[in-house]
Amino acid sequence: MGGVTMLEGVLYEPKRVISDGRGAVLHHLRLDDPCFVGFGEVYCSIVPKGVVRAWKLHKVIFQRMIVPAGAVRFVLYDPREKSSTKGQQQEAVLSREKHALFGIPPGIWYGFEGLGPGDSIIVNCTSGPHDPAEVERLPIINDAIPYLWK
Repeated sequence: MGGVTMLEGVLYEPKRVISDGRGAVLHHLRLDDPCFVGFGEVYCSIVPKGVVRAWKLHKVIFQRMIVPAGAVRFVLYDPREKSSTKGQQQEAVLSREKHALFGIPPGIWYGFEGLGPGDSIIVNCTSGPHDPAEVERLPIINDAIPYLWK
């Protein structure tokens, strides 16, 4: 990711794109991928340009995301006591042009911003089904995460 500090356990893996005059296939995740940690559900998030959705932390679930349309900036913060990257932040931009699999392990705060043009799409394959009791949330501005969205 070009000089970006990767938080412990975070995955950034460029993925294959097969394209021709009829369209494109953007690879996401396979059962035999080394980073596959289980299947809970797959869902899409639509993020309008300029909209920020933050902050969220999964206690148990692993996430494996791609951005097949538009562009999205992800910001992560590591509060984990036993992590070698405790207290550090990470930013990553995913897009159709920078097609990659982005994996967030449990215990990391994250948020994202739609960079456009127009609506962007995040496809997320999680290791477990959504459970509101498994998720923690913070407001965009808080005392726990030292990051200000631009």
